[in-house]
Amino acid sequence: MNLSSAPGDAALETYVQANHSATLHATDSAGNSWTLQDSSTANAGTTTFEGMANAHSTTDTIALDKNGAPFASNTSSSYFFLNPFVPLGKVNMGGTPYAVVTSSFPLPATVTVGGSGEFDNLTYYHDQTKTLMDAQEAVTYSVA
Repeated sequence: MNLSSAPGDAALETYVQANHSATLHATDSAGNSWTLQDSSTANAGTTTFEGMANAHSTTDTIALDKNGAPFASNTSSSYFFLNPFVPLGKVNMGGTPYAVVTSSFPLPATVTVGGSGEFDNLTYYHDQTKTLMDAQEAVTYSVA
């Protein structure tokens, strides 16, 4: 069966409200074994982000091991509204960087193979004071 279209926004909302994880393994040309673990845990209830009440959130953790030993890790929280899904920002556990979505574009109700578009734009600040901008990011999607 070849799938040519699928739910867009509704599927994304279901996905972000469920806990999920993935593990990837690789070996580099020097023979080092790498393991990347990525997990997202949906937080219960709602919170406030940037003065916006009723935001939902996830706690996202990524860990990288080299030859079985911890190499790097990061934990952050992502904030968003539902119905429709609207990303708001994300904050690293240590408070830096602090990212705020400056514009977002709704995911279509139905996405089709070959479809693509803008998803959101973020500005990364050094911390929540937002006095020092570190970077900007433009996020897009494509359906293959």
